[in-house]
Amino acid sequence: MNPAAGCRFEPRCTYAIDQCRTVTPQLGEVAPGQLAACHVALEEARSGGWGAGSVAVAVAGAPADGPVATSSVTAPTPAATP
Repeated sequence: MNPAAGCRFEPRCTYAIDQCRTVTPQLGEVAPGQLAACHVALEEARSGGWGAGSVAVAVAGAPADGPVATSSVTAPTPAATP
């Protein structure tokens, strides 16, 4: 089975750009230990745009003040509850 080209989240993503419709994003590091497969988040991370209001923060699920500790293959670790 061959999935359609493009990002599978494009139809419902607030941050989608034209590239999302045709090119499947590759998994990449948006901050040390923080991975995302998103064209917008990866470009923002390359340009140093990580911070409050950042697409990389929204897509990767990290807090606005920086990345959370994760392994290289798992989702962000949820915050501990007091």
